[in-house]
Amino acid sequence: MEAVSEPWSNTVVGSDPRFVDAMRWYGQPEVPLRVRREYRVLSELGRRRKEILVRPGHRGLPGTLAAEITGIESLTRVEDRLARTRGLDCAIRACRAEARRVSTLGLEDALMDYFAAVTAWEQPRLDALRMRLGLNAEGPSSLEDAGKLLGVSRERVRQLMMLLEHRLPDRPVFMPQLDAALKALAQALPLARDATVRFLADKEVARGPIHPEGLATAARLCGRVLDLRTITLPGGHVVISTESMTAVVPVARVALSQAMGSGAASIHDVSEQLAVEGTAVNPGDVRRYLRAYPAIEFLTDDWFWAAAAPSNRLQSLAGRMLAVHQPQTVQCLRRGMHRSFRYRQSAGKKAWPRFVPPPSILLEFFRRHAGFRVGVRNLVYSAGGIDPMSVLTPTEKFVADAIQGFDEEIPARKALLDIAVKAGINKNTVAAVVAFSSIVESPDRHSRILRGTGHVAGPSSERTRLLPNPRRTIGYRWLDQDRVVIAYRLPGFTTDPAVPIPAPVFDSLRGRTFAACAQDGRKMGSVAVHESHGGHTRGYRQFLDPDGASEGALAEEGDILMARFDLGRGTVALNVKFLDIPDYE
Repeated sequence: MEAVSEPWSNTVVGSDPRFVDAMRWYGQPEVPLRVRREYRVLSELGRRRKEILVRPGHRGLPGTLAAEITGIESLTRVEDRLARTRGLDCAIRACRAEARRVSTLGLEDALMDYFAAVTAWEQPRLDALRMRLGLNAEGPSSLEDAGKLLGVSRERVRQLMMLLEHRLPDRPVFMPQLDAALKALAQALPLARDATVRFLADKEVARGPIHPEGLATAARLCGRVLDLRTITLPGGHVVISTESMTAVVPVARVALSQAMGSGAASIHDVSEQLAVEGTAVNPGDVRRYLRAYPAIEFLTDDWFWAAAAPSNRLQSLAGRMLAVHQPQTVQCLRRGMHRSFRYRQSAGKKAWPRFVPPPSILLEFFRRHAGFRVGVRNLVYSAGGIDPMSVLTPTEKFVADAIQGFDEEIPARKALLDIAVKAGINKNTVAAVVAFSSIVESPDRHSRILRGTGHVAGPSSERTRLLPNPRRTIGYRWLDQDRVVIAYRLPGFTTDPAVPIPAPVFDSLRGRTFAACAQDGRKMGSVAVHESHGGHTRGYRQFLDPDGASEGALAEEGDILMARFDLGRGTVALNVKFLDIPDYE
C-alpha cells in the first residue's frame, strides 16, 4: 500500500505501452504488442459506435496501478488476495524502475520516447512527428512539409497522425516533465508569444524552445488540457489563459488608447477606467498583463508608453517645441504639452481624455526615446536635426516667424493678430495658435514668446507681480466620519510645502503624525500636523521628490496634491492630480 502514496502510481496505466509489460499480473500471460494495439483500436471504436466489443475471453489491460492496489481489498478469498499481492509486488518494482527512467529524460526526449512507444516508429517518422506537432520554435508544420521529410504525400501523413490518435491511452499518462512545464507556464501567463517560445528553455524545463501550440498539442496527446490561447493585439501576439481572456483584452484596449492619447499612461488610470466600464481589474493584474504586451514598454513600475506605435503624442509635441528652440527643460516642455491638451478639451474633441504625465515620467520618456537626448541638468535636446517646416503647421510657422521678427522684446498678443490681418491670414486661426499651440508661452496675460526662449519656469519678481495670488488650499471633503480629503495647489518653488489645514478640519488632525503612503502602497515617510500659523502639515518631500532632484520631481507648480487622512488608522494616502498649469491666454 505504500506505493499508492507515490506520485507516479495514479498516472501509471496498463494501456501506456511504456508500462504495459511491467503491469502484467502474476499468472497472466503476456499480451503481444500486436494484440495490445488491436485492443486499443477496438476499444476506441467501441466507445464511439457502441457496437464493437472486446472478445469475452480477453481480460483486457489493467487500469492505474493505484486502482489495482486498492482493488485487492474487494477480493474475498485469501488465495486470490495472496496471488494478486505477489503479482502486484513484481509489477510495483518494475513500474518504479520504469518511472525513474522516464523521470531522468528531458521534456522533448520524454515526449518522443512516449510517442515512439505508442507507435513503434523510428526515424525519420519521429522527426516528421516532432515537426508536425510543433515541438520546436517554429510551431506546427503543415502536412505537406512533414510529408516532404518522409517522401510521402500529405494524405499519408494525415493517416499516420490518425493512427497515433487511435493508439493513445484513454486517460492521462505518466509525464512529470510535462506537468512541470504546464505548471510553470500557467504561473507565468500572460506572455508575449516570442517569450512563450523561449520560456521553458529559459527556465531549464526544456532543452530548447517549444512553440505554445506544439506544447498544447503534446499536452492533449498525453491526456492533459493546456488552457491557453494566442490572441493578436496591435503590436504583437500574446499568449494568455482562457480564464483571463475577459480581462486581458479590455486592459490592452484601454492601455493602448490611453498611451496613444496622452503619450504615456499609468496602470492606476487604466484600472480606474476599467472600473468605470464595469470591469474590475486591480492595478497589480493590469501591470502583469501589460508586461506581456509587446506594444507596451514600462517607464517605471506604474507608467508605460506605446513603444511599438508608429507615432507618439509626446514625441510630436516635444519635437515641435525643440524645432523652435533647444535645449529646453522638462518643466517647460510639460507646460507646452498641457497647452495643447487643453485645446482638445476646450474644442470638445471626441477623443480619449488626455493628461500630461508628471515631470519625472517625462524625463524617463526622453531618456528612453531614440529621438531625444537628455544632457546635463536634465536639459532635453533633439537627437537629430529637426526641420521646422516638417513638424509645424503653416500657421504655427507664421506665428513663430512673426514673434522672431518682432521689434519689441516681448510682442503683445494684439500685435500678432494685427500682423496676421495685414498678411491676409485668418485672424481666428492665428488666435487659436497663439492661445493653445505648444510652441508659444505666455509670460503674462497679454504677451507671447516662443517656448523656451524666456525664463518663465521659476518665480521671478516681474512674474510674481503679474500673477494673481492663488488660493492654494482648494478645499476638503469628509468621506466618512474617520476619513477626510484635503486638496492643495502646489507652489512652484518647493517640493516640501507647508499645506494649510482648513479650520473645520484642524481640531480632528491637531498634533497628530500620520504614516504616509503613495497610491501604489509604497511607504513615503510621515506627515506631521503642526499648530503654528493656524495649523499646517509638513512631510511631503519624500513623496513629491523621491530622488532629491527637483528636475525630475513628481509634480510642479499648479498640480493638485490630494491628501486622504484616515483618522482611525493614522495614515494618509497621497496622490497628485495634474489638473491645471497656470498659463495666461
